[in-house]
Amino acid sequence: MKRFSTVLVAAVGAAAVLVTTTALAGSGVGGVFNLGQTNSVSATSTLTGETAAPQLTVKNTSTNTSATALNLSVAAGRTPLKVNSPVKVANLNADQLDGKDSTYFLAKSAKAADADKLDGIDSTGFWKATGNAGTNPDTNFLGTSDDQALELKVNGKRALRLEPGALPNLIGGFSGNSIDPGVVGSVIAGGGDGSAPGNANLIHTSYDFVGAGYTNRVGKSGGGGATAIVAGTGNLAEGGSAFIGAGAGNVTSG
Repeated sequence: MKRFSTVLVAAVGAAAVLVTTTALAGSGVGGVFNLGQTNSVSATSTLTGETAAPQLTVKNTSTNTSATALNLSVAAGRTPLKVNSPVKVANLNADQLDGKDSTYFLAKSAKAADADKLDGIDSTGFWKATGNAGTNPDTNFLGTSDDQALELKVNGKRALRLEPGALPNLIGGFSGNSIDPGVVGSVIAGGGDGSAPGNANLIHTSYDFVGAGYTNRVGKSGGGGATAIVAGTGNLAEGGSAFIGAGAGNVTSG
């Protein structure tokens, strides 16, 4: 009986040693984390507490060039770290941004390299604020290359309009000044009163001219054209080959 008890005690003791060894190896849930050894467990480990200092500090005092305090390794395509705060981390240097290191980016105080070309054209192919030299009016021009009007504006408002056609029209002055569609070779040099749309200068026939003033009207539908009002206000020249020099409220039928 005594011999049986001794064997039983020995067996229990061996089992206890085996369990303790397994726990100390850190190879299971609830096991001890052993320093200087590889610890394995397929479960989440959480450290929770409340302290005014860092909850966990890892120090590596080695001066070896490969020495780090922490090494995080994950499977390909997985992020090695996750945080729940947008607060900036002091002294944390990012090696890359979108896969590119700092040499790809322009420093705040640096100057970007001058662009040699824009859409394949170098600086000699553009109009300059100080003017251009060596231009050819047949190939170098300001304007449109299609059947569209060209406008020049000042203070955001139209000051000059060039209308396309077999003989282009020119309209200056108030943006309400106009020449009827289909009319060619006519000019409104300026004038018009912007205080009301009805104070514009108007041309209704081809080869007509208005110099200045406002509320002047030249020509009428089916009229002869080749009529002029040099200046004044409220003048009306409806007939072909008529002329009004200046004044107010003058009417001529040619």
